[in-house]
Amino acid sequence: MEPGDDIIDVLYRCGQPSPPTASSTSPPIEHRHPYQTQERRPTSDAVFAISPTSGRSVQSGNPNQRYGSKTSPKPDSRWFTGTSSSTPVLERYNGGTGRIGYNNTPQVQRRASFTKPSNHSSFDFKTSPLPRSASAYDSRSPPRHHRTPPVESFGDYDPYAYNDGPFVDEEPLYVPRSTMVDIIYKNDDEILADRHKDEELIELPSGARQRKRRILDPRMDPNMSDSNMANQSEIRKRRNVNPDSDAVSAENHISHETATLQQTDANEDILAHSLLKAGNMMAGLLVMVFLSYHFSSYLYRLHENDLWFSEIMEVEREISFRTEQGLYYSYYKQLVHAPSLGTGLEQLQFDNLTESTSTINIMQRFNIYQEVVLAALYKVYNFRLSPIFFYTYSVFSLQGLYLSALYILAWSLSGTWLAGVLTAIGITMNRFDVTRVNFTVPLREHFSLPFIFWQFLAVGHYLKSLPTHSDTSRLMAIYISSLLFTITWQFAQFVLLIQALVLFCLATVGILDRDRVCRLLAVDLCVMVSVWYLQFYQPMVITSLIVSLVPTAILSLQSQSDNLPAGVAKNIGLSAARIVIAVLITVCLNTILKVAMDQTADDHIFKFLINKLAKDSTDFETQLYLCNEAFKWLDYNTYTRLSANLALPTYSIFSLVCLSSYAAVLITRWKGAEQVTSNGAIPGMYVRSSSRAQLHQKKMELEKDEKLKTEKPTKPSFIDELSNRSDLCFHIGQSLALALLAMSTLRMKCFWSPYICVLASVGISDPVIWTTIIAKISGSSNHRVMNILRHLLLIFLIVLLVNSHKPKIDQEMGDLREFYDPDTVDLMQWIQQNTHKSSAISGSMQLMAGVKLCTGRPITNHPHFEDKRLRDRTRELYQMYAKTKPEEVFNILQKYNASYIILEDSICLAHRERCSLPDIMDLSNGHIPDDGVRNPSTLVESKSPRFCEEVRYDTAEYRKWFRKVFENKTFRIYQVLMQNE
Repeated sequence: MEPGDDIIDVLYRCGQPSPPTASSTSPPIEHRHPYQTQERRPTSDAVFAISPTSGRSVQSGNPNQRYGSKTSPKPDSRWFTGTSSSTPVLERYNGGTGRIGYNNTPQVQRRASFTKPSNHSSFDFKTSPLPRSASAYDSRSPPRHHRTPPVESFGDYDPYAYNDGPFVDEEPLYVPRSTMVDIIYKNDDEILADRHKDEELIELPSGARQRKRRILDPRMDPNMSDSNMANQSEIRKRRNVNPDSDAVSAENHISHETATLQQTDANEDILAHSLLKAGNMMAGLLVMVFLSYHFSSYLYRLHENDLWFSEIMEVEREISFRTEQGLYYSYYKQLVHAPSLGTGLEQLQFDNLTESTSTINIMQRFNIYQEVVLAALYKVYNFRLSPIFFYTYSVFSLQGLYLSALYILAWSLSGTWLAGVLTAIGITMNRFDVTRVNFTVPLREHFSLPFIFWQFLAVGHYLKSLPTHSDTSRLMAIYISSLLFTITWQFAQFVLLIQALVLFCLATVGILDRDRVCRLLAVDLCVMVSVWYLQFYQPMVITSLIVSLVPTAILSLQSQSDNLPAGVAKNIGLSAARIVIAVLITVCLNTILKVAMDQTADDHIFKFLINKLAKDSTDFETQLYLCNEAFKWLDYNTYTRLSANLALPTYSIFSLVCLSSYAAVLITRWKGAEQVTSNGAIPGMYVRSSSRAQLHQKKMELEKDEKLKTEKPTKPSFIDELSNRSDLCFHIGQSLALALLAMSTLRMKCFWSPYICVLASVGISDPVIWTTIIAKISGSSNHRVMNILRHLLLIFLIVLLVNSHKPKIDQEMGDLREFYDPDTVDLMQWIQQNTHKSSAISGSMQLMAGVKLCTGRPITNHPHFEDKRLRDRTRELYQMYAKTKPEEVFNILQKYNASYIILEDSICLAHRERCSLPDIMDLSNGHIPDDGVRNPSTLVESKSPRFCEEVRYDTAEYRKWFRKVFENKTFRIYQVLMQNE
């Protein structure tokens, strides 16, 4: 019950029709309900009182306890005076404030009517012996279910006859003018007053308090209708209040008009701000589409200018897909030319062309779901394009999606789409280090990278957002993008691994929210399980490190305590210990899984990482990687190119500033954990041992601190604002982890270089940095000035970089070349015309992918190296380039049912720093290479000459096993003879 509600109740009763009083001229008639005939019982000695808060009768022994009143009188207090009788006299209440009749208001003692118990209801009332005025009646009557007879008694009812049935007194309830209500002590009264702290209360002449707007100015209540206002005016007239006076009316009218004008201006400002925001977003999206389209066109023009792709022969287009590119495209070609997509998928699941003598599931071994999707789209609608053009256009279109992800990522981190424009320009200028799609179209990374950075964007957005019901949709977006980039590239699982490690480390030290990180890790695990299922239970997926890390990391994070230990050194040691233990458990669990499943497909990757530091030149598998330029350390030229346009220096400075702020916040937080009292309580926390005086003092101190914070809110510092941005913290940490990966392996710079361009643009346009700079210069921060200055700088840099780089782009557009490889064309045409379709061909891995694509013949090996049996097979077949006897080479070729071998002089005659294929084979076989250096000391001289050189002379020893059938400047084809030939 609100303060003053009893006044409204009384005033409302004043407007109701008055019931007949005792002084009426009509004879007294005993009121009976027509359905009730039960006689009244004698008056009981029980005493009842009416409480206006409940509207029910309450036994006077404790009138508040029965119906859950918050307060109750003391046991020794006397509520009634006079002798003990059935109708005691109410005494004036002299304590408490805030209700009618309180504050020592004089009251006339009178007898009150009380109810008596009834068999049917507690709402049977007795006629009061006191004379009553019209205002003394309460219009409220007992509930209907206490007055209405059963439905089945309606049939016997006669309105003009005497009806048997229960009787209910219908006389109106009498309530004295001074109503006794719940006792309110001082503390409870303060609690009630606090409920209306923000409202203006007034005290009426009777001592009661009431909200001002409900009595004096109903126009301020937007929920009050005109009819309600009219009723309030009538009430005021009865109280001798003139609400329609000229002064009050004019003042209220002016206040109402002023409020209306202010509300209109505020609505107009909000509408204008919304329109400007929507217009800015539309402009940014249009610019993004424009830049993405032109970036895709730019890359395609580079591809076209380099190869003259649209005008060369179809076989030349296919030959341009070197190494593993041709292998992937061959499956797309096979699906397109299949009678139906289902037939093509069945052929891929039982393939015996890719590895002769073996039937493998291509969908399990390779990541070719993108080829399946493109083939299905081509069969639906091909836009009147040939299959190869449809394929290449699709890949270059994805590069536009790639740039869109980087554009929006820079926009979300900086708050302006001009940072996205600057990022797009940086990507174009550093195109050589960002992407190589213009000369390696079908590579897996060009399908995966667009979705990788969309996933980075989604993860950052999820980390910075507040917990809402839309978290599920954000997690679903992360799941979909992660699934798309993981299923399209076999190396993408290592990106997920690095991301999971970064999230785990940041959550362990307390920078990121642990619960959100656990959800992200769970999503990663769901992604890997989904990929494992879609790739027909590929063992390399389920035994990856990310699968072993996720449960370990989640258990570690959930076991952390919310209370930080005391001391910086202790926190650092504890966090490091948690991370190290989690990594060790992950490695052990991964080892157990691999041993249990007998999985060795990715062993060469870990051997590669080990040999990166400990040089083992005799290992065939790792030497093939280490001697490839793409898997060497990041070269010096890359740093030079990225620094030429100031992208790398800007990124480095911005990352260093962010790392410093995060470190400062962590140290401050860990030092704050040292401020613990001797009894283990944090200052300001209430403990059991605190006395009343201490509790009161602490309460006063906390209230004082909160008051100071409210009156003079402290502006967060530069370090605090930077550290509070969870998304920026995640991107900085992940970019540094990917930087380590890129520095160790040149090919992996495709992850780091885009991050350099994005974060360099964000560092230039970051609003926190600009606000701090302006505050240091002018002494005060002005958001509008900051926005203008940073946008002017961004526009200046965009114009400057475009003008400086435009001549180089024009030069690239004017550099027209043509694909020319007649020796390879002759080789493919000869194989297609002079060999049987079932004849298996052996040669180098790079060449075999092209042979399968251009001729459709079975091959013995291929460049996809993520299989232990294939690596062993390749090492055996490569004996043709080693110092081996011809009979041994013949036996190997017979083992894999090879009908022809193709030898390349570019491989056989090449010798460079023990990294050519002949040198690798010599070291792998334990033979001294052609340089004559015995290193390691276990090497010995070979007793046989090099096979690829000796077979060209067609001696009797070699003629017994092999016969030359084709030769040009680059290639030689030898037929493997059967013993009876």
